[in-house]
Amino acid sequence: MALSGTGVTSTTNLALNQPATASSVQQTFVASNVTDGNTSSYWESTDGAGYPQTITVDLGSVQSVGSLTLALPPSTAWATRTETLSVLGSTNGSTFSQIVGSTGYTFNPATSNNTVTISLPSGTSTRYVQLSFTANTGWSAAQLSELEVFPGGGGGGGPTALTASPSSLSFGSQTVGSTSGAQTVTVSNPNSTAVSVSSVSASGPFAETNTCGSSIAANGSCTVSVTFTPTATGSASGTLSVASNAPSSPLTAALSGTGTSSTGSALTASPSSLSFGNQTVGSTSAAQTVTVHNPNSTAVSVSQLAVSGPFSQTNTCGSSIAANGSCTVSVAFAPTAAGSASGSLTVASNAAGSPLTTVRRHASGNPRHRAGG
Repeated sequence: MALSGTGVTSTTNLALNQPATASSVQQTFVASNVTDGNTSSYWESTDGAGYPQTITVDLGSVQSVGSLTLALPPSTAWATRTETLSVLGSTNGSTFSQIVGSTGYTFNPATSNNTVTISLPSGTSTRYVQLSFTANTGWSAAQLSELEVFPGGGGGGGPTALTASPSSLSFGSQTVGSTSGAQTVTVSNPNSTAVSVSSVSASGPFAETNTCGSSIAANGSCTVSVTFTPTATGSASGTLSVASNAPSSPLTAALSGTGTSSTGSALTASPSSLSFGNQTVGSTSAAQTVTVHNPNSTAVSVSQLAVSGPFSQTNTCGSSIAANGSCTVSVAFAPTAAGSASGSLTVASNAAGSPLTTVRRHASGNPRHRAGG
């Protein structure tokens, strides 16, 4: 009985000289060029044919795969470009499932020899590896010189999913048409390599801003600030989504809140303004107090209380002000520069006329005195 086999290591290119097919080709830039081991030859889809365009390699049998290296010709005549693509796999060549979500990969001949590496989720096994292209900033077609496929580690040690903390946000009650204070989600990358981020979004009556940019550094994190602006009364839900090339993309966090109609009368502030006079730059004034009163026969929900400018506050308001009740806000002035300063105290709630922004503070910062010589 004849026996045969092929030994492979972590650096064995499983795709080398394997069959390749493409959704379309431009002239002599055929699919087989991506597995010929020659970075000077390349595949190109039909120019202007539209996206998506795909290139597929048959590894010959189901294999454990850990990473891909994609290359374009190394010549500096190839200007830097970003190609947007996703990675799919199949065991039978007809039914494909996503392995890595759509992400933009930048090929730069000056800094990376026009190559990029894509880490695959731990435990990935497939026979057919397919790249699905949806954009190319450098040409009106998909382009690829080499698609190299390297073995996986057989479980453990591979890339892991991003995490979100907290995993959900609840905004409570918010008056229809008004915007809540922001709540923050920290997105962490537990991997030893950077993760590319292709999009951050919030659905439903929620909005987001973020510090994530196009990638999250190895063992790094970014923050996403989410606000709730209900458009109708009643329960509302949405999803915060972070799409990346990490496993299990997109990362999601549940968002919820309740839209309410405004309550009776507006909140009032007494006094309606504060004046702190002169205060030395770099020092903090004594606190002055504002009383916020709820004249309604039902409690009012408070979603945000904030000050602007070189002022700070502490308060006893909490998340609601009782019917016919009140709370106090203690405000201090800490000028950072000489000259007049002003700001406002804002109380967002489900009361009519929200937010209350009638309290404004005027003050002057005095320069520090230097000792005479």
